[in-house]
Parts: sequence; structure tokens; C-alpha cells
Amino acid sequence: MKNKPTVILFDANPIVNGNKSGIGYYGYRLLDALAENYPNDVIIRAHYFNFLGRKQNLDLPKHTNIVYVQSRIIPGKVLNLARKIGFQFPLELFFKSRGDVALFTNYVSLPSITKVSTMVAIHDLCYEDIPDYVSYKNRLFLQKFVPKSVRSAKKIITISESTKRAIIKHYKVSASNIIITPIPPSSDEKIRPTRPSLVGKKKFILFVGTIEPRKNVGQLVTAYTQLPDEIKNTYSLVLAGGIGWDVDETINSIKSLQERGENIIITNYVTDGEKKWLYQNADLFVLPSHYEGFGMPILEAMTHNIPTIVSDIPVFHEVSGPASLYFNKDDPASISKTIVDVLGSKSVQKNLISLGNSRVATYNWKDVAATVYDASLEL
Repeated sequence: MKNKPTVILFDANPIVNGNKSGIGYYGYRLLDALAENYPNDVIIRAHYFNFLGRKQNLDLPKHTNIVYVQSRIIPGKVLNLARKIGFQFPLELFFKSRGDVALFTNYVSLPSITKVSTMVAIHDLCYEDIPDYVSYKNRLFLQKFVPKSVRSAKKIITISESTKRAIIKHYKVSASNIIITPIPPSSDEKIRPTRPSLVGKKKFILFVGTIEPRKNVGQLVTAYTQLPDEIKNTYSLVLAGGIGWDVDETINSIKSLQERGENIIITNYVTDGEKKWLYQNADLFVLPSHYEGFGMPILEAMTHNIPTIVSDIPVFHEVSGPASLYFNKDDPASISKTIVDVLGSKSVQKNLISLGNSRVATYNWKDVAATVYDASLEL
């Protein structure tokens, strides 16, 4: 019988670094769920860089079994600078404590001089499967350091069967060393909805995500322009998310279409409150991605009773099952037709919403926390 709490060293940097991405949300929710569901069984030392205390009023999970450890003298950039010359700092330098398990949620781990067992989360392998969809700098970094982290990890965490298969293919990892933790939507009851300033009172079709090549926003925009005038006059297309890399052509095209009167809105990065308002008020959610590790916004949309249509790619079938309609991501006419099929039929909308409610109910953070906690006990 276990007679003392497991000490987990948790890399909290993805949670505090700028605007939260999907990885940041995953780290936040995993940290929160582990602490909440195992109050007497885990002690979590969560580290993040806070050079000279410049990061103030951070939104972090608050539980009595989480101790936050800040690096105020060493800037976070020192890690990347050291890695460029082939040096890795030991995790003990930052956590200032021994632990039973070290958990890294953003692809790359740190070595341990005290032989702490590590778990590392790999969210997708786009940089290996379709390298052109990942920026050159990021691709080189991941291709250099993820294999090292995989070799040193006792357990690898990933978020879908699709990514698990990719990890096995590229890194020859035993399936028994990989655990799957899908990304459930979290309750946002405490978040106050706020209308983004650029979004008016018109009905709208919603996309949520960073605008970058693998999100395939260009095809979605083309599909929107091909919609019947009756639908375009009724519904705007709202693209909610930050502007990523290599999208100048897409953004310039959208600006030209806006000047011609097309109802396309780019909100840029949205806060949690703005995103909640968008989900609460959207009439249709569309995710046209070429490639994803999971597809968290699909479940978020379902939570808010929005019918969803998505790319016909394996991971989306895994996430959504029969609760979404699927289209050919490379064919704007297919996307356009699917939009018309849903917006033109109240019965289709009602059915998709009902299936979405059933689907989203199968995901919860308690199960995710249990999967990670049970795996930590095996190390």
C-alpha cells in the first residue's frame, strides 16, 4: 500500500507563457485535475520562469497540494540558448527539489541528475508527418529534441490514437509505454462572456484556432465565398484566433474579399470570455484542418450546443464520431455544400446538437487525471 504522497515535478511554463494555446490549456487543466482529484495522494511542485518577477496576476490552478516554484533570476530564454550549443540544464536546478515523477506537457523534457522518472506529452507529430505545415525553426527544434525526450521518458502521454500510431511509427516506441489522454472541454461557468469588438449582431459561422497553414483557413474562406447569397447575407464568417506563420497570402486574400463586401471577420486572439461568447452565439462551427493531434474546439463547440462540421481526417472521426458532418478539406465546394446542408435544415442541426451532447459527455478530466496518476505509480 502507498504510504506517502507522490511528488510530481510539473513544468508549468506552457501555462504562463503569453496567450494560452491548446497546449497551455491542456497543461492548465491537467495540473488542476491532478491536484483536485488526488488531494492526499500527490504533492505537485509546479515550476515556471518569472524573470525579475515580471509576470504578475497569473491565472494558475489553486490547490493546497500545489507549490509553485519560480525562477526569478534565470530567464526562460536561457534554456533555448543552452540547447543551441548542445547543453541541457538538469531539472533539479529549477525545481529545487527531488521528486518521484517529472511531468512535461510540451514535447520536450529536461534531464535529471537524480534519475527522476519523466513523463512527456507529445500532442502531434505534424513536424514529422507533414513538415511543410510547421515553421522551419520550430520543426528543427522539435526534430532535434523530441527524440531525446522520447528515449529518456518512462512514459509518453499523447492525446489520440492517431498520434499514438505516429509516435510508434517514427520513434519505434512500445505501445505499452504510451498512454492516451484526450482533451475534454472544461466547465467555463466562472467565465463572463464578452462580445469581441469586431463581431456585430449578425448571425455567424465560427472557426476557432490560430490561423496557420495546417488549419486550412484559405479553403474555408473560399468555401464561404461560394455560398448562396441568401446564406452569406444572413451569416458572417468569424475566424477567431491569433495570426500564425506563413499566412500572408491568406490574410491578404481575406482583406481583398472584405473590401469587396464579403462578411468575413478576423478577431485575432480572443480571451476566454470572448471565446465563450462566440461559442454561445455561433450558429455553426467549422474546423477544416489538414492535420491535428486532437481537435479540442470541436468538443468545446458541442458543449455550447453548436452543430459541428469538420475535415474528413481520421483524428476527427476519433474525436467526434457520428456527432459531426464531414467534408473534403481540399475541396471548397464540399465545405460549402456541408455548410448549406446544416444551415438549411433545422432537423439536421437538432440531430447534430443531440449527438454532440452525447459525445461530449464521454469525456471528462477526472478520467484523464486518473490515467496520468495511475501511470505515475508504475514508474
